[in-house]
Amino acid sequence: MTRKKKEPTTAMVPADLEGTLAPHREEAQQALRMIQDLDLDTQVRRDVAGKVLVEIRSRRQALEEQRKGITTPLLEAKRRVDALFKPVDEYWQACDGALSARLLEATRAVDQAQLKALAEVAATKGDTDSATLQAAHTAAETPAGLDLRRTWSFRIIDADRVPDEYWKIDEDRIRRVVIATRGEIEIPGVVIEQEQSFARSRAT
Repeated sequence: MTRKKKEPTTAMVPADLEGTLAPHREEAQQALRMIQDLDLDTQVRRDVAGKVLVEIRSRRQALEEQRKGITTPLLEAKRRVDALFKPVDEYWQACDGALSARLLEATRAVDQAQLKALAEVAATKGDTDSATLQAAHTAAETPAGLDLRRTWSFRIIDADRVPDEYWKIDEDRIRRVVIATRGEIEIPGVVIEQEQSFARSRAT
């Protein structure tokens, strides 16, 4: 007898997670109020504040690990479910696109036939066969259950003629170059600025 493979257990969100986190939130709120009024005029006090900053970051890391402990299994379960649904939906999406294209093609064909028939009726002053007269009076209707929607798109045919206001500056590329050169670069129209922040000492 073949043993059925056991599916991984999906971690559920703890029932009292909000209550568990409430004291941590209150403690952080209280700490924020104290930080706003801290006296940092002496080196000793700044050193103490530095150690507190390290502790704050340690607490944030612990919270992040706790959060991931809950969300990682949930996200993995979501990925498995998405992977099962995706191929089915892709087939239906293909059906949607194919039938939509066929309907548009058929509707345009009726419109073109009407225009052609109207032109022939005008040229013959109505002295034409019944099929042509019927086509001239037959307009394509929107298929049942659908509305005809018009959307706009565009194609670039000559990039050199596109006005300057439609060009976008590649800020990500500028950022990478500034970081790679440690600010030792000049880019016309760009002011390079240095920001400072505290990172945890490697000695601790």
